[in-house]
Amino acid sequence: MEKTRVQINQTNIKAVVAVVVADALDKSWVDIGLDDNLSRDLGADSLDMIEIVMALEDKYSITLHDLTWASMGDVTVRDISKAIWTLTAGILTVQADA
Repeated sequence: MEKTRVQINQTNIKAVVAVVVADALDKSWVDIGLDDNLSRDLGADSLDMIEIVMALEDKYSITLHDLTWASMGDVTVRDISKAIWTLTAGILTVQADA
């Protein structure tokens, strides 16, 4: 799969996280709020969380530590977006969808 370096902003990341979460939970991305708690508000279970983490790791070519996410009871879309922003510093290599 081809990879491309792109500059992104926090809004881009938040949108992508919302779409990934929506796909994993079989919801519409427009129903996903930044402050929605993945388990409490959106009904994500531990397997959903693993699916979300893996999809984001693949998308952004980063490593999110599964144990960190699994131990966080109150993780929100905003929390995940901030973590990705911190890891990428706004410049990253993304996999181009085939």
